[in-house]
Amino acid sequence: MPTPSEKPTPGTGRLGTIRLLTVLFMGAAILAACSDNSSPLAVDQSLSTTTSLRARGIVDLGTLGGIVGFGTAINYRGDVGGGSRTSAGSDHAFRWTARTGMVDLGTLAGIGFSQATSFSNSGEVVGLSTAASGQHLRAVLWPRSGAVRDLGTLGGDHAIAFAINELGVVAGESSPPNAQQIRAVLWQPGGAIVDLGTLTGPCCSSARGLNNRGQVVGETTAPGSGSNAHAFLWTRRGGMQDLGTLGGTSSSATGVNEKGQVVGHSTTATGEIHAFLWSEQGGMVDLGTLGGTFSQANGVNNRGEVVGSSTQSSGLEHAFLWTASNGMADLESLGGLFNQSIAYAINACGKVAGLSIAPSGASRATVWTRNCA
Repeated sequence: MPTPSEKPTPGTGRLGTIRLLTVLFMGAAILAACSDNSSPLAVDQSLSTTTSLRARGIVDLGTLGGIVGFGTAINYRGDVGGGSRTSAGSDHAFRWTARTGMVDLGTLAGIGFSQATSFSNSGEVVGLSTAASGQHLRAVLWPRSGAVRDLGTLGGDHAIAFAINELGVVAGESSPPNAQQIRAVLWQPGGAIVDLGTLTGPCCSSARGLNNRGQVVGETTAPGSGSNAHAFLWTRRGGMQDLGTLGGTSSSATGVNEKGQVVGHSTTATGEIHAFLWSEQGGMVDLGTLGGTFSQANGVNNRGEVVGSSTQSSGLEHAFLWTASNGMADLESLGGLFNQSIAYAINACGKVAGLSIAPSGASRATVWTRNCA
């Protein structure tokens, strides 16, 4: 997971891209000394059957044969999407189900990098993959059956898909012919690409989440904010709305539920980064931290349960579950020396997908089940 120096800084205009790519590669730094199985940090493949972990509601999904794995999406059945290192050392998207286990989704070119970012209830997965040239990232869709599909761009070389809804609409970002710009976009089921624009100027914006009502959230450069980004809510009727900040200079929205509740993170007046929950009635509410100075909200379900990660007073980063009745609760980790975790998505039942550092020192795709009745 990102170290404190690698944590996302709202206002870069490329927050979503930076955060997702940082997560995948962080395992290499932690495991630099783990090049052989004789290392004291060698991966322990038995973690998923550990009784104590299951009693705590933490399940290790394993990897595609390598030493790095993480879950970024979960649907109502509990199927998980994410990214993992293969035994050959490549970083590939995966689809995990209780029936099939972890399945490699491959890449556009058959080589290079891919990652799943969102998983519909019907089984469609979206994310990103290196293009056939191997030099650019492209937004992709993995259907329930068949080959991975390039969703196209606004005319430039870059695109990433961050979310898909049950209507097959995909939200993300793409570059127009001017590669210096990134724009929030929607890919329609028929293939059309809709540029959602920005709140100010030609650059930049990124769509990070959407619901079945057509509400889209993300980040955009905003009037008076300089180069800093602000969280936005977009609707077809109202266009792009600035959601403001928690008193700081920048913010980013990462998810939205069917009630229109938006989650993300923002700088505060003191310069810290805190998770937020925004609603039309209550505005932007600071969700606090687990005792440290940093938190980020990554997902929200229709019950208003929020997941993300936060630093503790020790500086360690842990996955959290926030509810209106109980506030922010630590979801814990797989344990061990590194003892860190991040939650990225929560389904209607309350199952949570993310990553945890195992006692071996490896990043593992993880599901927390304790909150699901």
